[in-house]
Amino acid sequence: MLPPACAEWLNRSINRWRWRARRPEQALGDHDRVARDHADGVALREVVVGALRALPARQRAAVVFRYLEDLPIADVAAAMGCSEGAVKSHAARGLARLREVLAESSLVMPITDSGSSR
Repeated sequence: MLPPACAEWLNRSINRWRWRARRPEQALGDHDRVARDHADGVALREVVVGALRALPARQRAAVVFRYLEDLPIADVAAAMGCSEGAVKSHAARGLARLREVLAESSLVMPITDSGSSR
């Protein structure tokens, strides 16, 4: 005869195996699908971050605040302590420099003007 603690443990183990045997089997689904490789995205991000680091501090701040943080020009000007015109100038020059640096990279397709007029 088993001690009560061992008998209880043994019964729980047996019940668990019985429960597993009674459960219906479920299909694994689309298990042949290959996971997506994120290496290209990581490499692209490294190129973009490197290009941002190459910008002068004021241009980098204007580009990050304006386009990555999506702040209005007035808020960017207040954060940078300059006029709205200076923010526009720094952002435009920063974007132009980013285009040059990223065009040299083989990971990024060249950005072309689609003929939009402003």
